[in-house]
Amino acid sequence: MPTRTQLQKRIQGFIAARSQAGLRADGSAFEALALELFAYQYGANEPYRRFCTALGRDPQRVRHWSDIPAMPTVGFRELPLCCFPVDQATGWFATSGTTGPESGRHYYRDLTLYDRSWAGTFKPMLLPELERMRVVALVPPWRNVPHSSLAFMVERAIDRYGTRDSTWAWDEGRNGPAVERVAELLREIEGRREPVLLLGTAFAWVLFLDWAGQRDLAWRLPAGSRLMETGGYKGRSREVPREEFRRLLVESLGLPPVAIVGEYGMTELGSQFYEPSLSLGQPTDFKAPNPWAAVAVMDPYSGNVMTPASAPVQGCRGLVRVFDLANLDSVMAVQTEDVATLLPSGSFRLEGRAAGAAARGCSLDVDAYAAASGAGSEA
Repeated sequence: MPTRTQLQKRIQGFIAARSQAGLRADGSAFEALALELFAYQYGANEPYRRFCTALGRDPQRVRHWSDIPAMPTVGFRELPLCCFPVDQATGWFATSGTTGPESGRHYYRDLTLYDRSWAGTFKPMLLPELERMRVVALVPPWRNVPHSSLAFMVERAIDRYGTRDSTWAWDEGRNGPAVERVAELLREIEGRREPVLLLGTAFAWVLFLDWAGQRDLAWRLPAGSRLMETGGYKGRSREVPREEFRRLLVESLGLPPVAIVGEYGMTELGSQFYEPSLSLGQPTDFKAPNPWAAVAVMDPYSGNVMTPASAPVQGCRGLVRVFDLANLDSVMAVQTEDVATLLPSGSFRLEGRAAGAAARGCSLDVDAYAAASGAGSEA
């Protein structure tokens, strides 16, 4: 079995190769790495090994990446899911805690793979034709929220791809976008006729759009400008249907629909997924495949896992399950509570979050999680 150092080097090489190849998949290479990474995590991650044992699976019984046991996101709230002693972590990111009162932690031995992973998709999906652009971020600076994976990614993006006049527009006191500052920046950008990349969460954009709408403010941003929105609302603002949200962005900022890109990520993952609108040159409502983070969907009633290869032409619906090579030091297979339709191409269309009590397939994983954590059957 390869060592951690060997795996890290090979995964870094795979990410670099797939980035240079225009994010085209290499199924056989991914398969080999995924199975080796599972074997490594099974041996090094004790809580995860207990979870796999409860499901009756081990590296000898798993023959395909989609059969690797996926840890429910709830596990990150209760278990130290890492392949090294926690006190050796160089940092950790906090989960949002949207499904319960407690947030969890995703520990990192180092952030090398995370850094390679986000950059590998960020540029081709948001800056396919440019090396640098002015960035305005409706996100707090990482120094103020050192356990936010989004803030880390945005700060790295500004350092690597932003021009010198890039900036944050966040009000720490209100814990929300600095709306007056955003409005001033947009008016300045509009007048200078230089394109801008706007980064923010859905809830931050809704707060700003509501504020601007109450004042009858609107802008027409320069050609070439673009916007990334990510995340849900997490109870922090009114929820807006996707179609209305995109319409408000178009009308308020003067952006064409093709220039608005949705991103999907979570603290439990080291990789992200984007709508390929800019790269395709047309608006899209699905997330493109990520060559180093395969997606499958799990039927919550039967527990069956469906991959792109088994998806019918019209797609198949279920709970998103991600197999992320960037999760070297934790758990590569993560079971989310997000509902999506998976297409044969590997793209997927998000449809919201699972509601109500866990169905049969989910319960199987939750029971195994309870065994891994040493909790009772009601966990």
